[in-house]
Order: sequence, then structure tokens, then C-alpha cells
Amino acid sequence: MAAKQTQAFTKIKHATAGDKYFPVPASCNLAIGSGIGDYLEQLHCVVTNNAAAGVTLTDGTNNAIQVLPTVTERGAHRVKLGLSSHNGAWRVVTSAGVSVIASGLFAA
Repeated sequence: MAAKQTQAFTKIKHATAGDKYFPVPASCNLAIGSGIGDYLEQLHCVVTNNAAAGVTLTDGTNNAIQVLPTVTERGAHRVKLGLSSHNGAWRVVTSAGVSVIASGLFAA
């Protein structure tokens, strides 16, 4: 029997005053925030090429979560997350056809 894998993310209350944002351009692998405890409220994804629009997210581990599929309709898409990091800085990876603005409460 395989060991149960625990999820590294915790859902907490919505961000308020003091929110910060980080722009993540297309074809980029960018760490946002400073580390453990940073709160990622949402990703605003702007898709310009629906054949290359994938977005993945990690919190300092190698376990990526796909938050936007590779084939997504062109336009703006908001992905509400409400997650705090347990393992390190958030890392957003964008494909060639999408850019992202990540918003939340970050220590740096």
C-alpha cells in the first residue's frame, strides 16, 4: 500500500490591504515573494496564444501544480488560489503564449 501523500498548501482567508503583485512574463520561470508563509491570493493570466498557454506553480518543491491548461481560450483568466507557502518561495512557470500577474501577501 502506497504511503498517503500530504498536500503542502493550506487555504487561508483572503488578502486585504498591503497586497503585493509580481508580473511574470511569457516563457518565464520566476520565484515570487520570499519564502515560507507567503500568501498567494490569485493569478491573473493573459493568454495571447491558446496553443501555448500553460501555467504551473510550486512552493519551493519539485511538485508542480498546473493552474492553467496548455490549451486555454485567448483572453484574461483569473485563477483564485488562496494558498500559503509551506516549503519556500512561490515559483510561477509560464509558457510562450501567456503572461501572469501574481497577487497576494508576500514578505518581500
